[in-house]
Amino acid sequence: MRWWVRARPKIRALILKTFEESETDRGIEVRISITGPATAAGMVWGSAILFVEFIHLLLPAHGVAFLASITSFYPSIHSEGEIANLPVGTGLGLLDGAIAGACFAWLHNTILGSSSKDSVLSGRQRQI
Repeated sequence: MRWWVRARPKIRALILKTFEESETDRGIEVRISITGPATAAGMVWGSAILFVEFIHLLLPAHGVAFLASITSFYPSIHSEGEIANLPVGTGLGLLDGAIAGACFAWLHNTILGSSSKDSVLSGRQRQI
């Protein structure tokens, strides 16, 4: 059995768990779970840094501008193309992306919770 066949129900459950719906008198409010966006953003940003660093190791002329711009945010990453930068940059990217995703989800839930009754954007209305 292939790995994606076994992982498909788990991935579907994680996606469905990301959004929590609560029914109120104004409609359905959709709150975002903190772990879903944190995991997704961390994986995307960490893999982007890993991909660019790996390409830079193979072809040193590629990714220099991206790595130079990242160096200002992550001082431990250097654009010389060293193999030691791969785990460090990937780890920092995972951590930074996870923090950014969690902050986004928290901000969404905070704005949703602090809106007044008249200005809240309600979701789809339930048909009775």
